[in-house]
Amino acid sequence: MSFSPNPSDLESEMAALAIQRVPAVPRPVFSPIIEKRQGVNNVEGAVQFDVKKHLDFSPPPTVIMMKDIGFAEDLGVSPVAMDYEISHVNFSVKTDEQTKKELAAVGGNVMDDKPVVGWHNDSYPFVCVLMLSDCTGMVGGETALKTANGEILKVRGPQEGYAVVLQGRYIVHQALPALGAKERITAVTSFRPRDPLIKDDSVLNTVRATSDLSELYHDYADYRLEILEARIREERKKLAAGRNAGEKTDTVAVKKFLSESVDFIKHMDRELVPNDQVIPGYIEKDALPDIDAAMK
Repeated sequence: MSFSPNPSDLESEMAALAIQRVPAVPRPVFSPIIEKRQGVNNVEGAVQFDVKKHLDFSPPPTVIMMKDIGFAEDLGVSPVAMDYEISHVNFSVKTDEQTKKELAAVGGNVMDDKPVVGWHNDSYPFVCVLMLSDCTGMVGGETALKTANGEILKVRGPQEGYAVVLQGRYIVHQALPALGAKERITAVTSFRPRDPLIKDDSVLNTVRATSDLSELYHDYADYRLEILEARIREERKKLAAGRNAGEKTDTVAVKKFLSESVDFIKHMDRELVPNDQVIPGYIEKDALPDIDAAMK
């Protein structure tokens, strides 16, 4: 039994993909959802959230499948099988004065400024980033990608109502600062391979320190054990099929499966760090290549 694709194979695949050519939601005609006025502590005059208006959704005319970006036709992705970790929303808000100052000072290399999020790998194989803000007039805001050959690519972020899919677990990346935007709100949904026989390298290092460990560990252990259960069941089917066909037991194949299963369990064990060893708020870092040197 072979669990593929390998991370090295995934790095050579398309790094990011705009999954829709039309807006997923109609562009509303109103001020930013979140407004903050200088010197005003209340939100008087700000737009009131209306679930029918702001969450109105029109299905796109076409849906991009995994096979459309080079994967096997029967391969799909599913949301991360943890209720605690399905999605999250990132947002930043600035005053009118801050926005004007940023636009007036635009110049040089945006990558020299402090990034929104530094170089990192995501915890999960795939992420879908949906832009919820109007990006008109925004400068920067791209996602910088570190390619396998050491080059740095900047991928333009999606416009309002559009989404980008990134293989964030396997591609070192960072979010560059967005200048001139009064608000920047994105919804990030995590995905994993649907097929339990496909390699799943999900980790918890970026979420462990900011989570309820009881909830997080329960969901993580449950879904990983479900994958292991499916793999064992598939291996038993192979053994039974071989016996029914009068074949000799393939000892090498069985031991290969056992070795891969041990690696899977060890991976799972590493992610379940004892509660008393988790430092709240401290995000662990992956072992990353020297990105700064590659940029020079």
